[in-house]
Amino acid sequence: MDDAHPARYSMSAMRHPMNLLVPMLLALAAPGTAAVYGLPEPPTPAPTPQLWFNFSDDFLGMAVLNTDDYRTVNITIGGRWDGWRFAADASMLTNRGRDGTTPSRTDELTYSLGYAVLDREREETWKALLTLGIGGRTYGDLGGESVQNHIHETFGYKTVYLPYDSEEGTDGFAFFHTRMTGVPAWEYQFSGPFGKWAAQIEGGGLVSTGEEIQLYGGANLVSLGTDSMAWIGARYQWHNDTYLTRTSQIVGEKETGWWLVVGLSRTPGVLVTASLNPDRETVAGTLGLTFDTAAKPNHEGAGYRVDNSLKFFPGGGNTGLDIRWQPGWLAEMSLSPRDVLVLCYDFGAVTAYEDWQDCYVGFDQLVMGWAPTWEIKTLKRLHWSIAGYLAGGVRLERIHEEDGTPRFVEDDVQVAAVAQGELAMRFGWRFSDKGDTWLDQLRLGVGVDGWLPWPSATARNGADVDEYMEPGVSAHLSFGLTVDW
Repeated sequence: MDDAHPARYSMSAMRHPMNLLVPMLLALAAPGTAAVYGLPEPPTPAPTPQLWFNFSDDFLGMAVLNTDDYRTVNITIGGRWDGWRFAADASMLTNRGRDGTTPSRTDELTYSLGYAVLDREREETWKALLTLGIGGRTYGDLGGESVQNHIHETFGYKTVYLPYDSEEGTDGFAFFHTRMTGVPAWEYQFSGPFGKWAAQIEGGGLVSTGEEIQLYGGANLVSLGTDSMAWIGARYQWHNDTYLTRTSQIVGEKETGWWLVVGLSRTPGVLVTASLNPDRETVAGTLGLTFDTAAKPNHEGAGYRVDNSLKFFPGGGNTGLDIRWQPGWLAEMSLSPRDVLVLCYDFGAVTAYEDWQDCYVGFDQLVMGWAPTWEIKTLKRLHWSIAGYLAGGVRLERIHEEDGTPRFVEDDVQVAAVAQGELAMRFGWRFSDKGDTWLDQLRLGVGVDGWLPWPSATARNGADVDEYMEPGVSAHLSFGLTVDW
């Protein structure tokens, strides 16, 4: 989770940053990003799975806002056994001192065990959950610096060396988590893909032996697919004035307030979430896996086919998400065996400027377009498709300073229109006879993307001048699911 200095936005048509930041966040798809880290909060609006694993990092958030600071990495594992709930979270907190404070860091390991005193998550209409429990939080030098720098070296970012806070120890706590999900009757639902929906409210918090108090409340609007779901919502996080360390106080103050939350998941299977604090321009992103043999379809019927894919580009930890579906009107006028609409969001660091001293260019790009698709028939259980798309949208780029002597120190967010094209192949294998497990729906792929933004941007530092916001091409690997919605 990261915070940036207040940014100025160029291009006169964009009067406020949220005009662009909110739609891009919605494209990425948050209960998966915890409101109180280390509690056994279900990772999605679905009933609590038997086991889940989440990885969160700032490079999974919006690259334009990302400055690699504060809650820079956290890993969470959780699960249930009958009525029991458990979770553990390892977080690395950093403060680079860019707000004038002394640079510092600390690590936190939070673990909890609770019992669902009210568990009606799998009811038809009203789904209620109340979990009470206890836990502990250990803080200090837990080796987070070496883990963070290994990640930075892997993706080509500068290593970060900050002094640890002097405080260390362990606090105990008591916690609660509750939520209620309502699924309206069929006469209040809609037809077509994304038509079935539910509303959810939730809250939670803890009180520690060190007098730390954390509380949150939120609400989600959930789109229910046959075996998947997407959600958008808001939550409010509150923390009292007592913190474990000086770094945890700085991070905690960045995490308080209102958050926009979005997510996309398949249970059991993969989840992708993101959240944004508009006031503080802080972001968080999560990738995760869930396992649940008790999971049931959200509703009967074959549903509508939706293809979701994560794309991984070489260098900079660059990532993308695309969602593809075929509305009825497009099925009637397809030029290929299956024409689909595609919504694609890519973000990361532009590798073309890696030689810029002590700075890099982050980008966020959101496009929507049309994708003809051909399925190649070979082996009976093999899924093999070839597709391309043409799309248009908006691209943001911003120069981020790093420690040292940056070549450019501009803080403007540059905005451009962009055209993007892609050519890709995707492969899958049907492991079961019915083909309805998440492994049957798994798709791996390879492709190449090209983008053409306009207008370009110019960076200046005295007599030193260079161009960015330029056309580019990149290969990618993809990991996705083809699901019924």
